[in-house]
Amino acid sequence: MAHAQERPLVLVVDDHPLVREALVQALEGPLQDLACIAVGSAGQALQQLHGLPRLAAVLADHRLPDGDGVSLLLEVRRLRPSTACVLLSGMEDPRLPARARHLGLDGYLSKSMEPLQIVAGDMHGLNTLEHQ
Repeated sequence: MAHAQERPLVLVVDDHPLVREALVQALEGPLQDLACIAVGSAGQALQQLHGLPRLAAVLADHRLPDGDGVSLLLEVRRLRPSTACVLLSGMEDPRLPARARHLGLDGYLSKSMEPLQIVAGDMHGLNTLEHQ
């Protein structure tokens, strides 16, 4: 396993502490070689983004207390084009995955997924990304 500072870094953005913690545990778990930073708002995410020299991915909730995940991820994409941008939502809106793809985001995850499905799904390739 790589050292913590060498592992791909994922920024998790969700305003629900239990969801944030569950995502971090799933992504940093024994099947992954990822490191995570978790925050609760778009503003906190942008502050972290400006302070991080490397970032493999941002996983952002669709609804945040100070904005929305789509706008945040589009800003991340503008600032860091090589960072993977994944939208997360608890809304069961079948249009969201298509909207995420249409906007050029790298993925969509439903909060109804089991944590191991998240790890085995869209996020599993992050441990092979080159460090930013």
